Amino acid sequence: MGAAGGASRDEARRLPPRGARGSSGGLGRIRRLSRGAVPGLILAGLSFLTPARAAAAPDQRILPLDSGVYRSLSDLYLEQGLALPSMALPYSHEELRRALRRLDYGALSPAGRRAYGSIEKHLAREPSHREEEGLAFYPSFQVNPEIYLHTRRNNDDWIYDAKQRRPFFGFSFDLALSHRLVLYGDLTVQKDFFQAGGDPDNRASLPTSPYQIDLNIPYRAGVSLGGAHWNLMLGRDLLSWGNGRTGNLMLSDADLYHEGLRFTSFYDRFKYTFVLLGLESWTDPASFGPAYVYPPPIDPADLERFKMLIAHRFEFLFRPDLRFAVSETIVYGGKYPDLRVFNPMVIYHNLYLKEWTNNLMTLELDWTPRPGLRVYGQFAMDQLSTVFEQKAYGADSEPNAMGWLGGVEFLRPAGSGSWSASVEAAYTDPWLYIREHPLVSFVSTRRVHSEAKKQVLGDRNYYFANTPLGYSYGPDVVVASARLSYTRPEAWSVYGEHRLLLDGENRITTPFQTGDAAWDRRTPSGDVEVVNMTKLGGWRRFSPGFSVFGEAGMVYNDGGRDLQLALGLRCEF
Repeated sequence: MGAAGGASRDEARRLPPRGARGSSGGLGRIRRLSRGAVPGLILAGLSFLTPARAAAAPDQRILPLDSGVYRSLSDLYLEQGLALPSMALPYSHEELRRALRRLDYGALSPAGRRAYGSIEKHLAREPSHREEEGLAFYPSFQVNPEIYLHTRRNNDDWIYDAKQRRPFFGFSFDLALSHRLVLYGDLTVQKDFFQAGGDPDNRASLPTSPYQIDLNIPYRAGVSLGGAHWNLMLGRDLLSWGNGRTGNLMLSDADLYHEGLRFTSFYDRFKYTFVLLGLESWTDPASFGPAYVYPPPIDPADLERFKMLIAHRFEFLFRPDLRFAVSETIVYGGKYPDLRVFNPMVIYHNLYLKEWTNNLMTLELDWTPRPGLRVYGQFAMDQLSTVFEQKAYGADSEPNAMGWLGGVEFLRPAGSGSWSASVEAAYTDPWLYIREHPLVSFVSTRRVHSEAKKQVLGDRNYYFANTPLGYSYGPDVVVASARLSYTRPEAWSVYGEHRLLLDGENRITTPFQTGDAAWDRRTPSGDVEVVNMTKLGGWRRFSPGFSVFGEAGMVYNDGGRDLQLALGLRCEF
């Protein structure tokens, strides 16, 4: 089980049943307008944001994507032979509470009960300040000193990379203005992301000079509004769709953050999610090339600087052990949108706006045939072309662009902990995510401010980070991974993992091509880079707010071997 932050509890103690939703009594009985009906309607509207019986009301705080609670919950479901009701993350606390209630606490192993109790404790956390009118403030402070060492200074392939590294100092908060409305965010003091690979002298998380401080904060900032079965989130956060360990085919957490709106409605056997993300509309010549070839009829002079992603997702729990999800998305860019593209229930493919959109569909299956065994898979289709189309359209025929990901997970309670093992493989076609121009390709081109880059390289104080919106490793790759771990929840864990990457020539910034040459490319195409990454690590918790971790690894790529070491402390209060 993963760490979730809490302690064990007595078996007999269960989550209290959630009471009725807070409302003003009698307002629901208004049947007709009468003298006093208008004031009554105004009071009814105000009651939407007025806390009543706050202890039993839905909790709209958002659980960050990097929380260990998600791994703990996944392992609990796996132990009981159940499929998770949803893998569209992040959850609100109310959705997490409902997912936890589906579990049979009495049938859990000692390790499972300990993990269950830690999630309960997380949900039951009291605010540091509360007012009778409903205001509640939940602050959290973190100090994370870390060191990073490796033997090959010119290698920028880190196993413990910038996405995993913790800020030296972090302050996060949830400010509940009512039981339906929460403001949240974080402020961090951390090193510039460029230094994780671009600065060979970067050896610690503590900034020692002003130029090293990351000025792109905050990475989480938003508002959450919701009820017992729905949540609306607006702002900046990380999203993820799917249970892949190496990434997901439609929406992964590879980007620095996602910005926009997300609506979700969740029940025991069904969940609907709608996402609208604003994307930066840069077409950086240093990344895409100054001579980027725009195929006809695209004229770059006609392109408007606009780009966004719209997606919807339907998840069905057909049986307690079987979950199926279908998702569809479009990247819309180069033209300011028509109102019709915002329809959350339309089939985006059938808008037929080829010059301004790129459509992607994914199918997901999550099956737990027996307790302790989970089989899962994802399939993505960006472009499907037949041999007939290849012959009929000739040089204009578009190559297939698809991908798949699959894995198996095992879990076996043993003593006070659990053994966990997993294997996963993924394949992406050379042209997956790539389309006629950058404003419709499935790529986030983010302008990142970096005083560190200017200081270290004598270059401009910003750079463009091109990150796939879907699978973390992008197109034209084959990835295989295997992992083994033993975890005692809330105490300690040890793990080992090996990952193999076969990386073809195509990048997310490669200009789109058609015709036989594009059709003939096979993953991994061209000059293939082979990367092997092996790591051994663990963590030990000494108290609820203090733990240590260490990770040693080796990267073997075309440049040779690189031995790496990362050590750190976790202090939270």
